[in-house]
Amino acid sequence: MEAAVTPAPATMRAIVLDGPGAPAGLQARRAPSPQAGPDEAVVEVIAAAVNRSDLLNVIGLPITTYPRVPGRDFCGTVVEGPAELIGTICWGTGSGDLGFGRDGSHAERLVVPVAALVPRPAAWTAVEAGAAGLSYLVSADGLDRAGLASAGPAAAAGREDPIAPTVLVTGAAGGVGSAASALARWRGARLVAAVADEIERDAVLAAHPEAVVAVAGTDDLPKVVGAATDGRGAEIVFDTVGNAVFADCVASLADGGRMVVITAIPGAEAPLDLFGFYRRSATLTTANSTRRDSAWAGETLRGLLPGFESGELPPPVVAEEFALEDCVDAYRAVQEGRRGRVLLRCADEKGSGR
Repeated sequence: MEAAVTPAPATMRAIVLDGPGAPAGLQARRAPSPQAGPDEAVVEVIAAAVNRSDLLNVIGLPITTYPRVPGRDFCGTVVEGPAELIGTICWGTGSGDLGFGRDGSHAERLVVPVAALVPRPAAWTAVEAGAAGLSYLVSADGLDRAGLASAGPAAAAGREDPIAPTVLVTGAAGGVGSAASALARWRGARLVAAVADEIERDAVLAAHPEAVVAVAGTDDLPKVVGAATDGRGAEIVFDTVGNAVFADCVASLADGGRMVVITAIPGAEAPLDLFGFYRRSATLTTANSTRRDSAWAGETLRGLLPGFESGELPPPVVAEEFALEDCVDAYRAVQEGRRGRVLLRCADEKGSGR
């Protein structure tokens, strides 16, 4: 169907990066409003998460071109594009494009491929949807790479599968960790969760009462995993922490196990007993969310819609919301590692959820 067009203002408020710099120097300023090209849509952004990758992008990443509006996650009202989408509230996230090679979501308006748009789940608010994209995208990509691609028959019937694989998720109370935990359970796996403290333990158990939880500094992670699996180890390790827990993650793997790493400290080494890893026939891979584009992200997230709609894949916990003009405070909250998701509120909510 031919595109419908709503007259756009000439300018909008946006965070614009002229080059690498300090988050303290960020500010919202006037910038030209974007226009949709073929197979694209303009979204009036209601809410957009500030991810750690957005913070690193501000500081400086080699894949970013300038000037550039940062921001990957978004939820907003479609105001230009296919007629059937005008006025609907959609959400999504970027991969290696939004915020890096094309302007991102930390602005009042955003242009994305139509294929990047995901219908908002009926029970989710726009704020929740604006915080969910990247966490679920990375989780789905990583678990797909590890071979946990679909729910087994027991999970689909709502009961435990006695031969279900065990997935160890580190940082299980964080943004990606909580999404990976929910997705692993939805796909039929047993969950062992590694967390930083008792507060995070309680949060994980509130969401997944059946989970086995290991607390850093208190529990020996490989021993906890071994006890939970009758000594076999975890078939899949999904590591959201990186270097600090790498050795324990490797030691927690079952024979033939697969480990997915989604983060690491630049320049820092991680110990590996290569002989033991080899004898275990283990596999190590990574899930790098900047390797594809927002259309791929949209396709991946649409594949999870049944879980979003059923409530089995819940939205993330939003801790703090900031106006676009308060972007420095929002980025500082992420830099300080505050619990929960941090969002920028860019426009008022309007339109329908479908």
